Amino acid sequence: MINTNATTSMMKFSFILGFVVLLFINHFQCYKADEETEPAPTCQKYECPPYISIHKDEEFEIRLYNHTIWMSTSEIASTSFKDATKEGFLKLLDYVKGDNKEEQKVPMTAPAVTDVILFSGSPSCYNSSFAIRLPIPTQFQDSPPAAMDDMELHPQVFNSHCTAVRTFGGFTTDQNVKDEAKKLKATLVGTPWGTLLRSNFSNECLSKDDPPVFTVAQYNSPFENVSRVNEIWFTLEDSKGTMCSI
Repeated sequence: MINTNATTSMMKFSFILGFVVLLFINHFQCYKADEETEPAPTCQKYECPPYISIHKDEEFEIRLYNHTIWMSTSEIASTSFKDATKEGFLKLLDYVKGDNKEEQKVPMTAPAVTDVILFSGSPSCYNSSFAIRLPIPTQFQDSPPAAMDDMELHPQVFNSHCTAVRTFGGFTTDQNVKDEAKKLKATLVGTPWGTLLRSNFSNECLSKDDPPVFTVAQYNSPFENVSRVNEIWFTLEDSKGTMCSI
């Protein structure tokens, strides 16, 4: 004779055990998802450099970017972010279209970024130089095509690094990139990551003794008028390693 009570108890135990296992699996999968590399926004069309999101809220995000190689212009002296970005991007556009020593077409990537170097002592806080760069796609990371000698382009290596990010929309202008950089600095002050800000991000010009650098990342074509995504990046000083330690 079958012991119905024992059978019922065994069924209940199996159900509970299965439920616990399911919870454990779901928890493990969620944990793993947080650790996986994420794509940057609006990167459905072009390859973007991967990163791990360490922290994200309404004001800023902390990202760990992997080792990557970018193609960069030499520094462009200008008083205009927009003019310098246009000048540098056109050189990079020629490069990816095949104007390089290998005559190799290189897939377009995103974002196009502009490193903004602000010099202290300028009344306008915008006597600057700029470097514009694009990430090299994965297939050329080990050996990017060499740029033509007269293009003033060179590969630039970035090891794994921690970056603070602020996202904003619309078209970038000479004024709003400075305003957004100041907002990012203000939101980081008082947070654990504020202690990792470079010491020269101090006064209203984001400068002190040495010329500081912040980066403007643009993910859209200049001809796209809607759903534009831009970011301000601060590279953080991570003295404890490469995991954006605080």
